[in-house]
Amino acid sequence: ALLKLVDTRALDALIGLVVLGAVVVVAGRATVPRNPRTEFAAGVAAGTTGLVASIGGPPLALLYRDARGEVVRSNLAVIFSIGLLVSIVARAGAGEIAGTDVEVALWLLPALAAGFLVGGRLLRHVEGGRLRTALLGLSALAATALILRSWLG
Repeated sequence: ALLKLVDTRALDALIGLVVLGAVVVVAGRATVPRNPRTEFAAGVAAGTTGLVASIGGPPLALLYRDARGEVVRSNLAVIFSIGLLVSIVARAGAGEIAGTDVEVALWLLPALAAGFLVGGRLLRHVEGGRLRTALLGLSALAATALILRSWLG
């Protein structure tokens, strides 16, 4: 419904600014407990922002920022897999999937495979403070890219 009712550029700017604000709050050592309520809220936010603006990772990554690496990776993998299936079904049901979407997905498969292979070798190097920094940095980068996309059209 958001995609049909609200200007895409306005949504991109708003979501990007909210994510950047969340990064600043979390980087400032604000405490957001990870419990069923916050996990549900982050999941809804991730699903919505992922479907609307293709930036579903930051809400969950920021919630899991202090978890151990294997907890972050396993939980996010399951959540994103389920979310991806829901998004595909929702977009297909709304007639929002074009042939170019499928083509882009196929072109990205080799990068997905490479990331999977390289990621397995880097696991022990990205833990604790490094993992937190990476999650905050990638979330800020994604938000900044989204804001730029909204401005540049």
